[in-house]
Amino acid sequence: MKSRWEPGFDFADEVPSGNPTSSIRYGQLAPITTAALRSINSFQYGYMEMRAQAAKGPISSSYWTTGPGGETDAFENFGYNPNNQWAERRVHTSFHDWRSGSPTYGKRIWDNAHILEKGNGVADGFHTYGFEWDPNYIAIYVDGGLVNCTTRAEMGSKWVANNAHKVWIDSETFDWEVRPENLEESHFGGADGIDFVVDYARVYQRSNGVSGPGCPARNNLVENPGFENGKAEWVGDGIVNGESNSGSGGLTLSSRGTVEQVITVEPNTTYVLSAFVTSPDTNERNIWENAYLGVRGHGGSENNARFFFPRWNHKSVQFTTGPSNTEATIYFTNNPQGGRARIDDVLVTKLLPTP
Repeated sequence: MKSRWEPGFDFADEVPSGNPTSSIRYGQLAPITTAALRSINSFQYGYMEMRAQAAKGPISSSYWTTGPGGETDAFENFGYNPNNQWAERRVHTSFHDWRSGSPTYGKRIWDNAHILEKGNGVADGFHTYGFEWDPNYIAIYVDGGLVNCTTRAEMGSKWVANNAHKVWIDSETFDWEVRPENLEESHFGGADGIDFVVDYARVYQRSNGVSGPGCPARNNLVENPGFENGKAEWVGDGIVNGESNSGSGGLTLSSRGTVEQVITVEPNTTYVLSAFVTSPDTNERNIWENAYLGVRGHGGSENNARFFFPRWNHKSVQFTTGPSNTEATIYFTNNPQGGRARIDDVLVTKLLPTP
């Protein structure tokens, strides 16, 4: 699937849908052409899998579904973003609300961002992405490993995957990643363009809508992961004040600070570190307060994820231990900005294989 910079293309002489107050026409700020595929048939409940290499540019490479009431992005990868060092290693999964009359209509209401290890970006080579859609849960897989599993009960009103969907494979520009006026011809590879290369895309329908086995049990290596016992097992800054994603714990950093914990790991083993974080002082206009969840001291490159939304949101970080490492340090920090940041439900688990 090719994306090109084509100023000579005969773009439609109309304003893109969804921008009723804009006077900007298609192709005016960034004359980019790309492509999309949509299935003829719909499916509901099953498993989607794709082996693909994302386009190495500021454009999405995506595998997703849409139908009455909702949109499910199995993955929505961005191969390059000059403004965001994490983008090219981020595997993004989300739900969008298209329920008529809903107070969150048109918004992304649930998402998971998984950060791959350094040197292993979504456009650096082929990866296999799996997404299990069950009546009672969703599971996200990358390269044969489970990176997250969330139940319908945990999502509550954010669960919008209730109807049969059509499947899409496409590329799109996203102005929240790179503004169109900042896109450049050099980003799109000249006359040859840039390619979202799909080796295969498969969809398996679950027989008779029967539910699968559910989310697997995952052994958490973090002690006191929800701060229910104050800061026990954690070292550093912050206070536990009941501002939580779940339970009665939750830790808040109110000035520049870091809290960390040393965990026991196995050598030559891949793990997933995740947590729920909120940055309550972000106003999503001109104030963005960053916080970081990360891992170091494990025999590999330090890796982290950046949080900045003023609501509880979930991200995960992948890391592989060295040949003789039996410890790793996980940390949470709001340095260098120092705006308030809260963390809860920290999890470190082995990367479980696709069942």
